[in-house]
Amino acid sequence: MDSFKPVIEEIEKTLNSISDEKLQKALNDLIPIFEDLDQREIPTESLADLLKRLKNMLIAELHLKQIVRFKADLLAALRKQYGLVTPKYYQTLWMVLGMTIFGVPFGLIFSMAIDNMAFLGLGFGFGMPIGMAIGIAKDKKAQEDGLVINGARQAI
Repeated sequence: MDSFKPVIEEIEKTLNSISDEKLQKALNDLIPIFEDLDQREIPTESLADLLKRLKNMLIAELHLKQIVRFKADLLAALRKQYGLVTPKYYQTLWMVLGMTIFGVPFGLIFSMAIDNMAFLGLGFGFGMPIGMAIGIAKDKKAQEDGLVINGARQAI
């Protein structure tokens, strides 16, 4: 298989036989990812295990959790092998990191300075925007480098 078109066709064929709207939406979310991979000419062999797993899932009875887990695994593999990320990936990641890396120490210093540990959580309010700013800059760089998967959304 040198193209992801058969995978897309198999997903679309399965979509026609499913009545569950949430399951249809989850499957529909995979199509833009595979279309983007096809445009980037990513070799299908590099994702052979994941594609085999998807094929087995499409043959058997589908469950929403399986599709959501598959999408998360697919995006993780793409991030690890090719450095490809979803839109706002770094913003989401760095929002949390900002709260822990910058927010906790700032809150601790602030609460110790006024000798009231009740203000410890105040640092989160400072750390979150700092982390988001770093993440937005990283997202912009990834977009400029062409590393953002078009049409993909974050895995749940």
